[in-house]
Amino acid sequence: MPDAYRTMVDDNQRQITDVLVQLGDAPPGPLAVHCSAGRDRTGVLVALALSVAGVPPDAIAADYALTAGCSGDTILRTLAHLDTQHGGVRAYLVKGGASHAQLGRVRGRLLS
Repeated sequence: MPDAYRTMVDDNQRQITDVLVQLGDAPPGPLAVHCSAGRDRTGVLVALALSVAGVPPDAIAADYALTAGCSGDTILRTLAHLDTQHGGVRAYLVKGGASHAQLGRVRGRLLS
């Protein structure tokens, strides 16, 4: 799936950004992020959220690799793609429509 992840982020920038912003805008309390299988779209979204929170790529990859059948290299390649093609995760999300304040709320929510 590594190539599919690059295509996913390139083709769905606005949708991914919208969902990520909803994490920061949600009312206080626990949140659940999921999709039908809970690996690909969920994994990418969580990886982006963790990146916004300042988690190092190696730790994000290690977290992703805890999912059955997943390799941390997949997420590392996806994050590298975002760096080289979009200027990084934050730049990608800003280009997708997120404000810096919204990204700050995502970070704050994850770190509180």
